[in-house]
Order: sequence, then structure tokens, then C-alpha cells
Amino acid sequence: VLTFVCLWTSLLLLGETNYDYI
Repeated sequence: VLTFVCLWTSLLLLGETNYDYI
């Protein structure tokens, strides 16, 4: 479960960064 949360958080952060960059 911890790994899933970490991966989800990383993906969310990447998405936010990408959205902010665009």
C-alpha cells in the first residue's frame, strides 16, 4: 500500500508540474 501511495503522489506531483509548465 505504501508503494502505491508513493507512486500515486509522484504521479500527481508530476501531473501538477506538467500542468503548471504548460
